[in-house]
Amino acid sequence: MINNFDYTIPDMPQLDVTIPLKRELYPFQKEGVAYILKHKRVIVGDQPGLGKTAQAIAAVVAADAFPCLVICPASLKINWQIEVGMWTNKTALILNSSYRRTWAYHWEIGVAQFFIVNYESLKSMFVTHFPEKDGKENPKLKHIRFRDEIGLFKSIIVDECHKCKDTGTIQAKLTKGLSINKEYILALTGTPVVNRE
Repeated sequence: MINNFDYTIPDMPQLDVTIPLKRELYPFQKEGVAYILKHKRVIVGDQPGLGKTAQAIAAVVAADAFPCLVICPASLKINWQIEVGMWTNKTALILNSSYRRTWAYHWEIGVAQFFIVNYESLKSMFVTHFPEKDGKENPKLKHIRFRDEIGLFKSIIVDECHKCKDTGTIQAKLTKGLSINKEYILALTGTPVVNRE
């Protein structure tokens, strides 16, 4: 039996809203933003240098999906803060231990709209109870207790999301737990397909 598959790639949606940005997006980036706004939970797998960060920021601004949590490698936190400032009039706050209990107040009083944290800090910033390992396995997500404040986030951007490809790791479980019930989840990676499965 021969299967007839339609391999036609559908046209990208067109951006039909005006986004208050400081800079102009390229046409392909506008299509990417339109796709994000249409689907809300996406993997943006553009090649490095094509503006995944700009598309994610623009989509969150267009959707008014604040506050937004940005999870990224530690080396990219400053870059995210700079990019938010380059593209928008919003403020990005890099979270560290001194903001563990107070970051939500920064949102409530309008001081910051983007909150940036690295993968290694997720546990200390957002978890109230983390059980011990059960043998060789990390604890299950259902046994991890998160701070109530994480419910404030309307959107989450997971940069370099291939770091969460192993679902058994602590950072993958914490990222998933933080993403539950969020309307917009944007996973960004320049390497969406691994070399060896």
